[in-house]
Amino acid sequence: MKIKIFLLTFLLSIGALVGFAQDEDASSESKEPAVKRTKAEIKAAIAEKVKTLENGDVVIEPPERPNVNLREISDVPFTLIYLMCYVDENSDFPKFAKIVSTKAKKDAKGMRIIDDLMDATAAYFSTQNLNFAKMSFSANNVRQKIDNGLPVFCWFQASELFSTTIAMRSKERPTDGDMKEWAVSLRKSSIKDFKKSNMRDDGLVVGYNKATNEYLVLFGSGKVWLTESEMKKAAYQLFQLRL
Repeated sequence: MKIKIFLLTFLLSIGALVGFAQDEDASSESKEPAVKRTKAEIKAAIAEKVKTLENGDVVIEPPERPNVNLREISDVPFTLIYLMCYVDENSDFPKFAKIVSTKAKKDAKGMRIIDDLMDATAAYFSTQNLNFAKMSFSANNVRQKIDNGLPVFCWFQASELFSTTIAMRSKERPTDGDMKEWAVSLRKSSIKDFKKSNMRDDGLVVGYNKATNEYLVLFGSGKVWLTESEMKKAAYQLFQLRL
């Protein structure tokens, strides 16, 4: 029962985060001056957000609803906004928007160039005394980050499988009990290949299960569980926050 409540809260929090971007009254709300937190305060806060569930899932709780008009940075990936809110609910979005507009050029389609956007994100986090940099994928690297309460930002090769086949499999996933049978079933259901695409999806790894070698990934459209094999095939750039 606790797991169901947790997952429901997770989904509602994501919905609130997205819906808040369309709130017409957001900019008119009175705001208290933001208080910048120390690294020690951030570490203590995020450590409490890591939960281990009955089936062995280790997951990170969602952030609080941000008190900001997200339309100011509407061309920035949702998951970056999520990461910023998660680390610091008083994130300086106007400052971030200014850095992005200065450092991140747009391509012919009007989209921010990925490398520029990552550089702009790193530049913003550095003003908060945080380090945002590339990392290589390995089970231990990612699990350690989650254990420490830090989501891992990823760029994925875009695929409809995330919202179809993999999403359906994630819904069938057990939420309690022994996961051995599920782990065996993943050997057959794991996607063996992803079609090449010039499009990209952004996501955050916010959980894992060591027994099944799965990773919980939050996309703008929702969350799914990917196998380790799928992560290695579909995720082509990973970024970590270091406190």
